[in-house]
Amino acid sequence: MLENEELNKALDNPLKFEGKDSDETPSEGDASKVTGRVAVLSVKEQEKFYQEVIERYNDYVEYLKQADEYDLEVEILNLKAEYRSIMQGRTNP
Repeated sequence: MLENEELNKALDNPLKFEGKDSDETPSEGDASKVTGRVAVLSVKEQEKFYQEVIERYNDYVEYLKQADEYDLEVEILNLKAEYRSIMQGRTNP
């Protein structure tokens, strides 16, 4: 919201930022406050807002993957499994 002052003003400053030096630490309910107010925007403005959110989210996920810190889904899991015959280790009667 700090990066888009015009949108922040149109939504009546939902996170109550007080200028560029405001605390940007997210708190519980922030997303709900903002998206609830986005509903009053025109459809075109809503699409633009959500497209930017999705783009930023995807960029952040890509950053986490490159930093090997992405843990929301397992992409490759080497179980180090070995194939063994069911007959291995048995003796014939």
